[in-house]
Amino acid sequence: MPVDAPRVSVITSVHNGERFLAAAIESILAQHFTNFEYLLLDDASTDGSAEIIARYAAVDTRIFPLHKPFSINHSHALNAALPHARGEFVAILDADDLAHPERLARQVTFLTSHPDVGVVGAQVNQIDDDGRICKAMTFPTSWGLARWAILFGTPVLHSAAMMRRALLDEIGGYSVQWKYANDYSLWATLINRTRIRNLAETLVSYRRHAQQTSSTTATPQQGEVWLLIYRMLAERLGLRPPLNDIGLLYHGVRGMQLDDAATLLRVADLLMTIRERYLAVEEPDPATAEAITAECARRLLMLAWTHRRQQRLTSRALLERALELDPHLWKRPQTWSTLRAQHRRDAYT
Repeated sequence: MPVDAPRVSVITSVHNGERFLAAAIESILAQHFTNFEYLLLDDASTDGSAEIIARYAAVDTRIFPLHKPFSINHSHALNAALPHARGEFVAILDADDLAHPERLARQVTFLTSHPDVGVVGAQVNQIDDDGRICKAMTFPTSWGLARWAILFGTPVLHSAAMMRRALLDEIGGYSVQWKYANDYSLWATLINRTRIRNLAETLVSYRRHAQQTSSTTATPQQGEVWLLIYRMLAERLGLRPPLNDIGLLYHGVRGMQLDDAATLLRVADLLMTIRERYLAVEEPDPATAEAITAECARRLLMLAWTHRRQQRLTSRALLERALELDPHLWKRPQTWSTLRAQHRRDAYT
């Protein structure tokens, strides 16, 4: 790294995101850690995003405005910015999210003192259009649990991630094969190359709104996620369940309704099979194995709770299985936070 290079390269790619872009930029400029460059890439926007970037670049020399004349997808945009990054670390912030003032400082300190970790995220608040907190989003703080969690969804929020630039250079940046699940495919690639962890602190606010990519492309994005899960189950555990069952499990553990008792039991059985195979193949340490088992019990409880009215007998059977798996289920704070979150979701929907 050149002597005069910044420690961190922050990257924000924006495509027609003028509504929240200024707030995102200001959240980076307000960081307590100041040794960074800010690469702001306008991905062929047709709104006022380019003008907003130019306005901030005119008053802060840490900002480097970039422009892409044609928009293909988010992976292409990020890959277009990466060659300009000079920092040892690369931090991502999406154009509609907010970095809390201490984010960069905490993550730089952590990566500096943990050379075995290649990616670090944080806990996250989900906010609405007006910045009101909707719920807390939790991510695994240990490497062992991150390796487990990625089989069901992202182990780190992309917009909260800081990575070693050398790792991104090594794999050639983001895969352009996956048009919608570009961050998840990145973690699936890196999970066997480095350690992924999250700080216990809440350092990012993730804005959920109707115009964001994950909302407007939900169906194809989920399809890509399921394919990536299938690939990881096959490569790491030698499991090849039907792709449709992976989709049912993905929805079921997120509190969505399944059609009937047979489907509910099939999903529960798949969850248990993944756990049993994982413990046998990966042989995690005892503390991680216990945490994985407790997490599986909570997922069974979620399935039971969601279907408690429509499938009473099956839900009761799943609850019994959860308690057999984790006799301390009702004593764990995570159990109650899970139920409270689902209760709020039930009330909202």
